[in-house]
Formats: sequence, structure tokens, C-alpha cells
Amino acid sequence: MIANAFKSLATIFLGYALDKKDNWFLLELKHKPRPQLTPDGIASIVKYCEYKHLAYEIQSGSYISHSQLKWLCDAISEIIGITNLLDTVMHLENSYCLYWGFMVGSYYEYHYRRERESVRPYEMEKRYLENRIEYDLAFLSAFRGIETLLEKSNINKFEIPKHLKRIDAKYGTNFTDNKYTSFHEVFSGGNRKRTYVDAIENFLKLRNAVAAHGNLKPPFILMEDQVMEIQHFLRNMLSQVLNKE
Repeated sequence: MIANAFKSLATIFLGYALDKKDNWFLLELKHKPRPQLTPDGIASIVKYCEYKHLAYEIQSGSYISHSQLKWLCDAISEIIGITNLLDTVMHLENSYCLYWGFMVGSYYEYHYRRERESVRPYEMEKRYLENRIEYDLAFLSAFRGIETLLEKSNINKFEIPKHLKRIDAKYGTNFTDNKYTSFHEVFSGGNRKRTYVDAIENFLKLRNAVAAHGNLKPPFILMEDQVMEIQHFLRNMLSQVLNKE
């Protein structure tokens, strides 16, 4: 459970993603490792492994700095034992693995935003047709994360304010009064500023259309913009819940 949460948080907040579930596995150690161990040293205390092969794999993996490791450990300490938060980060991680929408602010401002503004509608439709299944499933997984965070499946739009007030009281957030800033749907006509209630209502409308009726012919209501927006939205909510903004 801890390892899965660690992996999910590293994907969501730090951008360390694994493309497929079969690319990673858990290792059982013979005893607790010392902080100063080298990759060779870590490999030597793993049960049932090829020592040299594993040492090479450890050295070729992603590097997580000490400050990032501390951040992850602090975040994990806040969610361990809170089932809905554990499930939420895993749903969002799965969404990112299905379609990668993670980007840091500097990349968005200096690269993605300018490139996206120049993309013509027919090019967006072409992207959709190339990635339709990934878009649909990534969006649905992220929406499931929103439902899990709100602790309510099959959410009704009239219940959204009530659930936001409840998690505000539970986590000390203020989703009821604050507004969310859109980073992606603005390119396809969405509002830059909206309430959290309005944002979730919009995602609910899209979820119902995609899950119940499909998204098969123009005008496509679910494009790259909407997938990346719901991922950013849920990441934003988690940041506030975990006080990690």
C-alpha cells in the first residue's frame, strides 16, 4: 500500500511516470537499508534477485532528490489510513498512465500554451481519432478520482455543493468559496475562472456523455483539452487537501 501510494504521488506531483503496469514490481529486502547504501548495496540485500542485473536497473532508474523524497514521505504520512485519498491518487495516476497530461508551470507557459494556441480544429480532431480510447479511459479514471475524493459514487449534480462543504470541513479546504483557474479547456472555449461546483458539473456532463453515449462523431465533446483539464483539476484539489501547493 505504501509503495503504491509512493509511486502514485511521484507520478502525479513530480512527473515520474511508468507507461505500463508490468514495468514495475516490489522488492522484498532482507533487512532495513542504511541511508548511505549504493545501488550495489541495495541490490545485495534484496531477496531472490540477480545481483548485478538489479544493481544496473537501480542505477538506470529515475533519480529522486532528497528534498523530493522528503516531500513524498510527508505526503504519504498524511494519506496512509485514509482509504478514499489512497484510492484518489491511484485513480489519477492511472489516468496519467493512460494519457500523459502532466506538465510543470514553466513548460505550460513557455511551450505548451503557445503551441496549443496555434493548433487548428482539424488537427485536434485528428489527435482525438488517433487517441480516442486513451482519451475516454483517462478521463473516466480521473472522474472516478473526483468521486472517490468526494466519497460519493454516481454523483448527482445537485449533491455537489453538499459534498464540497463536507470535505472542506474534513480537510480544512475552501472549495465552496474559492474559484478554480482553468488551464486547458480555455483553448476550446471554456471559462478561465469557474467555481469548483461548476467545474465538477461540467466534468459530470462530459462523463455521462462519454460513458453512457460514447463520443464517436463531430463535434467531439471530449478532446485533449478536457482530459488534461480534469487531470489538472483533480491534482489541484489533492494539492489543497494535502496542503502541498
